[in-house]
Amino acid sequence: MRTISVYMQKVITAVQILAILLPLVVANTEIVNFGLDTGAEDAPAVLLPEFVSWWPTLRFESNEGLWNITPAPVGTPMHSVRGPPFSAQTGSGGSLSSESTPDSPFSGRKYQQELWLALDLSAEAWKRYTKFTLRLSWPASSPADFDLRIYDAQGLRNALGDRVPPTHAQNVKVSPARARYARVRAVSTGVFTPKSRSSASSRQRTSVPFALILEPLYFGVLPISLASTLLLMVPVVASAIILVPRIIAHFEGIVSGARREHSAKRQ
Repeated sequence: MRTISVYMQKVITAVQILAILLPLVVANTEIVNFGLDTGAEDAPAVLLPEFVSWWPTLRFESNEGLWNITPAPVGTPMHSVRGPPFSAQTGSGGSLSSESTPDSPFSGRKYQQELWLALDLSAEAWKRYTKFTLRLSWPASSPADFDLRIYDAQGLRNALGDRVPPTHAQNVKVSPARARYARVRAVSTGVFTPKSRSSASSRQRTSVPFALILEPLYFGVLPISLASTLLLMVPVVASAIILVPRIIAHFEGIVSGARREHSAKRQ
């Protein structure tokens, strides 16, 4: 009887582990949770460089996007990764970012080594939330490491540092209350071996596609997109709690009967 119980427990544990690991087979994920400072509503506005207004923006109406990035060469320290100078680009390495809609996210844009984004948390539907999560996912088949950092307005000014030309006017006034900024960096961790170095496909494979999703957190820990999954799991877990003991008891009864029958035959 004890053997059956141990076996069933192992089966249940294995199923749970597979359910957790299955999404990791097809994608890697980098997650950063962050909160809004209390009292930030009264904080003074911060002056930022004009090019910040060109960056792609995730907000309530368009909280996810798709991009491509060419990682820095293998062995590059993540802290030294930088994209092209802001003075030589529009939108941190790509074309000037236009307003997106839920039907047309920032899909297909290509960036070199890093991407900067603005996170607009001021929507009325998000006003009651003070904890958020930014989730980055990329194919497990792509040999790259990603680094995801979140900054408030003042932290962004410090992070940009010498990347802002001295003559560049800092004329974008930003209220720091519900504005955050994200920096995505990537470093290659492997070497592709395409059939032909001159083929178009070999050049395209150096670019890694990735997705970003911005969400509030229920109770400060649960992403909104996972709430429905959790609700679905509740009846499944409840059913398992009720049914598994009955299944174990059924098998234990069969094993006990077989043991009694075997003992009777030996006698």
